[in-house]
Amino acid sequence: MSQTIADAISYLAPEIGFLFTNGLGFAGAILIGYSVLAEYTKPWEPIEKVSGFVSPLLTILGTLVTAASIYVPYSAVHPPWPESRFLASPIVIVACIIALWFLVRDKKLPPMLVNGFALLAIAGALKRIFPNPHLQ
Repeated sequence: MSQTIADAISYLAPEIGFLFTNGLGFAGAILIGYSVLAEYTKPWEPIEKVSGFVSPLLTILGTLVTAASIYVPYSAVHPPWPESRFLASPIVIVACIIALWFLVRDKKLPPMLVNGFALLAIAGALKRIFPNPHLQ
């Protein structure tokens, strides 16, 4: 492999990781928000048509990337990103506690809601694996 290609890969890999992890986290948040709205209001048909495919697809793809990240040539777990520590994690922790309360109360949760939480967890794990290219 030429040095130019290696340089391009070493530049693009963190950028792609940054975009992918943010995209997964955003998708998870959207699924959670939509699940809550659909559970207590009327489900929106256009989202219902694609969510049964997109929700598990993103969860499986995120799990695949998390498992494959063992082959990423980074030598250490990176510290939490500032937006994770001060914004995302506190929101996710509160949302998890609320979801657990509803699970205990109702004995069930919508599958799309659970997939949303899975996507948030996968995105968080990947953020600890991939360096944030905007903090370097």
